[in-house]
Amino acid sequence: MQALTKESVTKALSDTHSLSDRQLLFVTAVLSGKGKGEAARLAGYNDSTNGVAAWQSKKVQAAVAVLIDRFLVGEAATLAVGVLYEIAGDKRVASGVRVTAANSLLDRAGFTAKRHEKLGDIAQDIADMSAAQIRARIAALDTELDQRMVDVTPSSEPMTEQELDTYS
Repeated sequence: MQALTKESVTKALSDTHSLSDRQLLFVTAVLSGKGKGEAARLAGYNDSTNGVAAWQSKKVQAAVAVLIDRFLVGEAATLAVGVLYEIAGDKRVASGVRVTAANSLLDRAGFTAKRHEKLGDIAQDIADMSAAQIRARIAALDTELDQRMVDVTPSSEPMTEQELDTYS
């Protein structure tokens, strides 16, 4: 993460998150890894009570949220994708790990495994189906869901010792 300064924090925040100089220093210190007490002292608050009040300020919390979000979306995401890319391309890494990294990259890029539902022996796009075929497919899926359902209603019977041991 780039070194945080009062100027970089001010630049990153919009006018809707305008903070006092003390609040800016406090936010900068907190996001640089300082504890709330030390951040309050560095920001010029005279005691830890004022530091707690600064932290509880909705403007300060909103500013911290904006800055963390910008960091995650910008710098951290770029770094994470770079790491996945390096792992996926490194022949020295175990193939399973490389496949997982490659799949993660594809997933984040919006590519998902294509799954074609088959009606009989023919894969058919829903746009090419008639209303009757769509209704039949919905009925088939409803039946499949019903078959997969498991009744989880608790029994009124007392649990056996074996069941009790399962939850212990």
